[in-house]
Amino acid sequence: MIVHRKGRRNFLRGAAGITLSLPFLDAFGQDAGNLRNFIVFLNGQGTCLRNWVLGSDTLGDTTNFTLGPVLSPLEAHKSRILPIYGVDNKINRYNREGGHTGGPMSLLTGDVMTKALDANGNVLPIDAQPETTPQDHASAASIDQVLAARLVEPGAFRSIDLCVGPSGTHHYQYVGQDDPVYSEGDPLVSFESLFTTTDESVNALRAERERRRSVLDSVLGNFDSLRARVGREDKQRLDAHAQKIRDIEQMLQGDPKVCAQPTLTLERPAWRDFDTIDHGGWSEDFNTGYDFRIDDDVSAVAQIQILAMAIACGQSRVGSLLFANAHDPFLFHGLTLPDGQSYVGSYEGWHDMVHNGRGTGEGPASEDVPGLIAGFRFYAEQFARLLAELESFETGSGTLLDETMVMWTSEFGNGYGHNTQRIPFLFAGNCGSGGTGRFLQRGVPGTWADGPYTQNHVYTSVLRAFGFDDARFGRQGLDYDDSGVLPGFA
Repeated sequence: MIVHRKGRRNFLRGAAGITLSLPFLDAFGQDAGNLRNFIVFLNGQGTCLRNWVLGSDTLGDTTNFTLGPVLSPLEAHKSRILPIYGVDNKINRYNREGGHTGGPMSLLTGDVMTKALDANGNVLPIDAQPETTPQDHASAASIDQVLAARLVEPGAFRSIDLCVGPSGTHHYQYVGQDDPVYSEGDPLVSFESLFTTTDESVNALRAERERRRSVLDSVLGNFDSLRARVGREDKQRLDAHAQKIRDIEQMLQGDPKVCAQPTLTLERPAWRDFDTIDHGGWSEDFNTGYDFRIDDDVSAVAQIQILAMAIACGQSRVGSLLFANAHDPFLFHGLTLPDGQSYVGSYEGWHDMVHNGRGTGEGPASEDVPGLIAGFRFYAEQFARLLAELESFETGSGTLLDETMVMWTSEFGNGYGHNTQRIPFLFAGNCGSGGTGRFLQRGVPGTWADGPYTQNHVYTSVLRAFGFDDARFGRQGLDYDDSGVLPGFA
């Protein structure tokens, strides 16, 4: 038996070069700490603000708040969340194209696109900036990668970045200028890359899927030997860890559709008709069974389990889960409302519904069409799933959720006008000294009204919560001041 310790990560090595990640064990001197981990959860297109936290533009700071239909899946976690209303992304107004290009790039970086800068790093006037292209990128690191660089431990991954949908770079997260983060969308690749390590490539790992029926089976004898040497609490952690590994493997090796919440019909022409649906330039056919590129509900379950397990194993202290089919999730053409109509209904797609599926005023909740509310509620259901998964891991000081700050946001407030004011922030888990179970109002009423606070105030607060003394985050020196923290957060 070989037990490897890399930083605070422990491994059990078996035959054929297979290495099994182990949970933190008291026998190896775990330092539980308090706030250790950071996870960012991202969906595109904003949200339905009037159906988010009810009355959010007039509530003030309070512990007495009501979750709207979009956030209703979080009711069981209400004491563990911190919704923040009224934060603006003001830096985006300095990008020539501030919608689906500048919005995502500036959301987590608090800075402009590289194309918006002159040779000396100064922001160009809008009319002097070149036209944007899909090859353009942000000019600075995103908050998750700033934390990843500071929190990375010896032998661990800098960050674990997964997505639901097609793998790739998606213009939200950046290691640095023009250096986007790659997010893995295939749960099988995510699992094997994180929980088994050999000298083979990812493609070879896929080919060996059937040969290696169970990671645990290949090291079972060594696992049992280790179990006999540790204390009672460590035995319980090992047993729980082994069961979770087996659950994930069984889901990935079986028919993924068995694990789906709704049952989808993956056939043309309804929602795979490339003539009527914006498909992002894809031309190949999709699999007739499960296909991770489009079956968001199935993939989300697997990716959430994998991400939580990896954080619990100490694979990294920073992770992300991005819903990559932001423009038009194929899933929303298959999921149905109680009346039998699909989420997108008669709209051309999700993007069309985001723009035209609601009233543009400040009216009642009924102005948002049911499919729009249901679509954004789908993301809340997955966020609730992530919180429950994190809470299922016991640590030396409580649960993994107690040691993790989870941040959920999106590039728009109300997406119908590419509005980057009042962007939604919802934190959960360990949110520093201020705690959770409360609501913060930091904006002012009015769809296009400027509030005093930006995402850079939020990210400075995040850094402070992790014990850093940063005075500011993002680009400064423009026509507004966003130095300092967000009051009431950290």
